[in-house]
Parts: sequence; C-alpha cells; structure tokens
Amino acid sequence: MTAEGSVVRVTSLSAETEPVSERPRGAQTRWGARAELVLSWTGAGLGLVMLFLWLPRNATRVDVREMDLYVYYQTAVRLAHGQPIYTGPFVYPPMFAALIRPAAAMPLRVFQACWYVIMMGAFWAYATGLTRLAFGRLTLSRVLAAAALVALTPGTNSIMGLGNIDLIIWALVAWSLPAGAGLALAACLKVYPAVVAVAAVVRRPSTAWRQLGAATALVSFSLLLLGPGPFAEWLRSGATPLPDCTLLPANVSLSTGILRLLHVTDVRGGFARAIYIVVPAVLIGGTFWRTRRWTGTAAGAAVLVATAWSAPVCWSDWLPILHIPLAVWLRHHLRLEPQRGA
Repeated sequence: MTAEGSVVRVTSLSAETEPVSERPRGAQTRWGARAELVLSWTGAGLGLVMLFLWLPRNATRVDVREMDLYVYYQTAVRLAHGQPIYTGPFVYPPMFAALIRPAAAMPLRVFQACWYVIMMGAFWAYATGLTRLAFGRLTLSRVLAAAALVALTPGTNSIMGLGNIDLIIWALVAWSLPAGAGLALAACLKVYPAVVAVAAVVRRPSTAWRQLGAATALVSFSLLLLGPGPFAEWLRSGATPLPDCTLLPANVSLSTGILRLLHVTDVRGGFARAIYIVVPAVLIGGTFWRTRRWTGTAAGAAVLVATAWSAPVCWSDWLPILHIPLAVWLRHHLRLEPQRGA
C-alpha cells in the first residue's frame, strides 16, 4: 500500500501502480468454477474418445503416405541406407533426424502406432504445460479443462492426424518458458524456437548454461550417431530449405503473404529470400524491444508468436500455438494477486 492509497497490481504484462477499488469477486469466482467444471468434464470425455477411438483408428490407418509421419519414417530409412535426406520434403535440423533414426529398424505400421502414442502424449504434455503457464499450480480439473480447449481449437486434430512434431515443440516451449532448457531442445528439432531461446539468454544471461548445455548434448549425440554428413547437407541447403508447398493457401505466414501481394512466385529467388530475412528481423526485433519491460514469460510468448508468424511457413493449423500467450495473459490478468509496493 502506498501513501496515496494505491497498490502495485499486475494489470498488464508489466507491473504498474494504479488506484484500487474493491469489487466483489464472488460471482466471478462462481462463473470461473462453473466454466472450469464444464471444460474439465469435456476434457475427460475427449480424452476417452482419444484413447479408445482416435488412437486405434490412426494407429491402423493405411493412408499415411501423404502425412508427416511418413516423411519422418522415410528419412530414417534413408539415413539407415546412407542416402541424402534433404532432397525431398524433410526440412528439419539433423538433430531431429538423429532422434527418429531408430525408426528404420521398425516396420512402418509399428512406427506409425508408436508415433501416434507419442502424439497423444505430446497433446497432454501441451495441455499440462499450458496449465502451468496459466495457474502455476497443477490440478487435474485444470489440466482437463486446458485439454478441452486445445482439442477444440481448429488445427489440433489436423496436426495430430498428420503426425507433425509441432505439438511436441509447443509442449517443450510451454514447459520451458521463460528460460528453461526445453527451449534449446525445441530449437534443435525445428528452427523457429531458436529465436525464443536466444531472446531468453539475452534477457537472462545467467540461464545461458541451460540452453548451451541442452543444445550441446543433443548436437553431440547427433554427430556421434549420424556423423557430419547430414549437418553439412543441411547447411548446404540453406539451413532452412523452403519446400515447394510454401505458396499453398494454407500458409498464412506474414512474409509469404507479402510475396503474394507482390505477385512473387519464386520463393527461392534473391528477392524472396530478402523478404524472408527483413520481415522476420523487423517483426521479431520490434516485438523484443516492445516487450523489454514485460516479464520473461510474457516476452517469450510474444517473441514465439512473432517468430512463427513471420517465418516463411506458418500453417493455418498452427492456431493452437496461440494458447501459449493466452495462458500467460490469464496468469497475469486473472490469477495473480496484488503485490505490495515500496
């Protein structure tokens, strides 16, 4: 409490001082409890559907050759036969290739079943990570409520059905903000979380050992398993090779949207690559500067969204990523209690 009768209250993503008017919170608490109850029962029901219907159906489906999990499996097979892996649709860092390398020893159907189990685990890990971001303390009802929100968000079913690793990436980020080692692990699996990891180190230099240690361990493991060949191939391809699907309508990237407006169709040309450098630099840099007074978690969530949206590819299926900044917003605007000022 200050001399003017104010308290320091977290009303935005940074702390500020404002007058406080006492208002009854009973109705708000009751409505919040009812919403949580409805969502938790919805999440429980969807969890049962996922376990007994979604998982068996996807684990045994035969139309997987156009899916991401098939790309991962073929990459593992190519590695096992000493073939190049960056001549097709696989665009991920070699560290991810190293992690899926054991899949070559399995029949496709076995890998498919195992991968969908991993997808389901990633879904629940993401829901739990979002609960951690929003409330700090985990309870079963809150995790189930978060799971319901994630499951009902457009894009989640598509991401999981395709077997894409984005849900794993988001789970790592949700569990690691503001500066956990999981950010570096996510960056080793896909490029764009690297920006969030670097931003965390810049804001909190004392956490650099976490990021460097995690990244060094995974890179070293990958080099021992694969050798330097895939790394050199990845760097020759431009580190972030652009797939032919970049101009598909489902790509809602800001950078690609600008190219569409300018009627540029050669996404590998010099002008397009300049756009893919300048637009992210401006958007990410502006976001980093604008959030410099925010908490580390809030700033990290903002940088994550800016990076994903300005990347060359940002699929419309990535809508569930917005649950990360939403969870941070809930924590700062709805859950935190007033803090005493000096």
